[in-house]
Amino acid sequence: MGSMDWEELYKAVETGVTGIPGGNYPVLVTRASENVTKTQKAQVFLDLQVEAGPLTGKVASVSVVVSAPGEKAFFYFRNRIIGFGLEKSVFEAMSAAEATDGPKGVAKVLADALVNRRVLAEITQVEEGERAGSNELSSTKPLDGSAVGAAIAAAPAAVAAPAAAPAAAPVAAPVAAPVAAPVAADAVAAAAAEADVEF
Repeated sequence: MGSMDWEELYKAVETGVTGIPGGNYPVLVTRASENVTKTQKAQVFLDLQVEAGPLTGKVASVSVVVSAPGEKAFFYFRNRIIGFGLEKSVFEAMSAAEATDGPKGVAKVLADALVNRRVLAEITQVEEGERAGSNELSSTKPLDGSAVGAAIAAAPAAVAAPAAAPAAAPVAAPVAAPVAAPVAADAVAAAAAEADVEF
């Protein structure tokens, strides 16, 4: 068992800042655990370890709450997980887990699916309230610069798009990503809605 970083603990107690500065970081999900919110939503707590730059090794602790299409929070849920490239089978497993174990089962499936995945994470720092100084996950993108993770693009409504995307992404990723992301995300949302998957 490692020793406590007492200097870091002192700084966190004195300043109230427990997270890393806001920015875009290549991260590895080193820990994922499940929870259920007070409103009975599946929630996953993630430790995102920075893998490059001056903050290499630092960890941002964030959470993701599962929201269904049509709910106000769905936009945030989609932006937070889209870069992970979750396979359709993960969503099918979450659906099955909800039927047998409720939101806790959904959260467990999602936590298990996210641990050890790498992604480019946009992390912000909460500025006000009791969580001031902690981190939030705003969005994710695949590390390869493509608009959507290859596994997500394999959803039924987007089967034709991935074949062309890998060839174009390495050539013009900075230009293609902002244009392609909304289209692919809309296709994934439409596919999930058509599949009648509810979380």
